[in-house]
Amino acid sequence: LYGTAFVWIVRRIARHPRTGRWPLTLVVPLVWTALECLRGEVLFDGYPWFLLAHPLIGWPELVQSADLFGTYFPGTIAAAVAGAGVELAGGRPGGPGRRVARTAAGAAVVAFALNAAYGINRMRGPVAATGPTFLLIQTNLPQDNKIGWTLEAQRRDVAAFVALTREALAASRENGEAVDVVVWPETMLPVRGLEPATLDLLARWNAAELSFASAIFDMSEEFDVPFIVGSAAYVGLDVDPERRRWIWDAHYNSAYLVEGRTATARYDKVFLTPFGEVMPYISKWAWLEERLLDLGAGGMTFTLDAADRIERLPLPVGAGTVEIATPICFEDAVPRVPRRMTHEGGRRRATVLVNLSNDGWFGDHDAGRAQHAQVARFRCIENRVPMLRSVNTGHTISIDRLGRVVGRIGAGRYGAARAPGWLTAKVGPAGAPTLYGRVGEVWSIACLAIGAGLLLMTYFFRRKG
Repeated sequence: LYGTAFVWIVRRIARHPRTGRWPLTLVVPLVWTALECLRGEVLFDGYPWFLLAHPLIGWPELVQSADLFGTYFPGTIAAAVAGAGVELAGGRPGGPGRRVARTAAGAAVVAFALNAAYGINRMRGPVAATGPTFLLIQTNLPQDNKIGWTLEAQRRDVAAFVALTREALAASRENGEAVDVVVWPETMLPVRGLEPATLDLLARWNAAELSFASAIFDMSEEFDVPFIVGSAAYVGLDVDPERRRWIWDAHYNSAYLVEGRTATARYDKVFLTPFGEVMPYISKWAWLEERLLDLGAGGMTFTLDAADRIERLPLPVGAGTVEIATPICFEDAVPRVPRRMTHEGGRRRATVLVNLSNDGWFGDHDAGRAQHAQVARFRCIENRVPMLRSVNTGHTISIDRLGRVVGRIGAGRYGAARAPGWLTAKVGPAGAPTLYGRVGEVWSIACLAIGAGLLLMTYFFRRKG
């Protein structure tokens, strides 16, 4: 529908006597970016996949300008070149004229060249990896574990995760690598939270679940290394003694920082995945949400709450502390979320992004996993911070602040998928706060406003004759 809308809007603007004098070199990028902004930032809470800029990461010099105005900006430049090519391919009745068309096309070429030059300059010199060392665990649950993960399967799977982690830690020690923190993917620890009050309840009502939490505490204490683990978090958790069922005030998808036998910090997901964890608009009416789930996803329920603020995990390293931001799952694909995590009041806050994800949702569709990894690379460029991804079924990778994949599990562009494994990665430093980090989506919103204005002009100004 967006592609159809693009063709219809450009055609309408190009054929109207008031707006038809605008060269396609300007109209095409304005309309395309406006629609991408509408889809990625506005409708249904925003779903910013399949953007024009995304495949350009194959030529990373062309997308370094995302640190200026976000990922939409290099896409706008690419669309301008496309518009210039169409304009120069042949004249159109009522168009801007050859001189104006050629001038606009020349401007597009200059913009493309300047964009490439900016990227080449940005990518000069290596980025030394001098930060803390992360051990990233890639689990391999073949399907989504949020539906029908039985207690028997949980025991089997958690035991496998623990064995894999112990093997990875032992191998790291043999190689002389001092691991500063171990990371498990999203929702791989099947407990209702790691707060002391929750653990007390589990001791009385669910000893099996308590054993999963103990497994993490035991490893953290034994190897003297912190863990970042993906788990649920239930606030106000209690048991209804009459109905003998769990009750709670809020339920979050969370990332815990565990040090020894204590969970010292927790981040709760602020952006719920549209149609995966919430139905935009529809979830305001519980009865409608329930019926639509019965129709398209029987057995699934949306019980998660969205947190109202971002918490960062303070990791002690040596004599200092590293502020870690932990976007969960789809949050690494939503530009405004990592931006809020890494920048605050125009200042640098987090210096590394650690993405915990469960890409078991993709089933055997490995192209979806690769696309998720591709999209995540732009968050590093926009905010000039490295990112580490610990992902169930893959792709678990290390990305530097230039958006380059510098570590992976196995072969291939993003490494192996649907296979257990681990990756030891030392992160590089973050850059200075970026312009995008300070101003956000001003570019895409401006294109949306101008594009909407052009379309409205075709309705409010009558055609001649």
